[in-house]
Amino acid sequence: MFDLHDRHARIDGVRLHWTELGLDRGLAPPLVMMHGLFDSSLTFRHVAAALSQDRLVLLPDLPGHGLSEQPTSSSPPDRCGHVMAQMLALLDRVQVDLLGHSFGGAVAQMLVRECPAKVRRLVLVAAPALPRSASPELHLEKPWLDEQPARTIAHWVWEVLRPPPSLLDDVGSRPIAVLWGTRDRIVPFAEGKRLSAGMAGATFVPFEGCGHYLHHDEPARFVEVVREFLSTPCTPARVSDYDHVSRWASTFATA
Repeated sequence: MFDLHDRHARIDGVRLHWTELGLDRGLAPPLVMMHGLFDSSLTFRHVAAALSQDRLVLLPDLPGHGLSEQPTSSSPPDRCGHVMAQMLALLDRVQVDLLGHSFGGAVAQMLVRECPAKVRRLVLVAAPALPRSASPELHLEKPWLDEQPARTIAHWVWEVLRPPPSLLDDVGSRPIAVLWGTRDRIVPFAEGKRLSAGMAGATFVPFEGCGHYLHHDEPARFVEVVREFLSTPCTPARVSDYDHVSRWASTFATA
């Protein structure tokens, strides 16, 4: 059994909903997990309970998703980041750990820029920082879409996901884990390597055989990797690949 509470607050004109799991015992910073585009906080239902065993876990529905209200204006990552930054201020916590999947990872990066002192560690899950000069062709994992709608949605998703080119410099001052499925057909695996290479101190963790929703494909390993990263005393390091989570502690542990 674990404690679960639904919360609501009106932030920047948006009634935001989030779920809290576990107890804040003061032993570890709360973990805020942000979902992707067209998704909701329910995407983490298979992993959140396990991650809440030793910390408070917060699962927000981003503006316009789940049980949160749709804002009157569009919700690109910077807009969502602004709303989420105000949510963190309401929580009155000194620091939190952030995890963002796909679009939620872009929001997490914007949030780091909004309130850098609040973010202790950052986990990006299939969540690229895309430069404006790159090609907007994305391979959507939606076989029921015909070619033209798929291309239209791909361009729109690209416009929403891509943050400013300077963003890589803003997030590189804290421990960062970049998790990616080797069979991701929505945002290619190569983008994950490119992202981690552009962030000082980032660690790239491949999930062999997983797609875009690797927390669904490999929930047990996902929990293990995230928990190990958040709990192990560490200093920023660069590691290109991990073939097993047990290598994590030996790489990050301080003397």
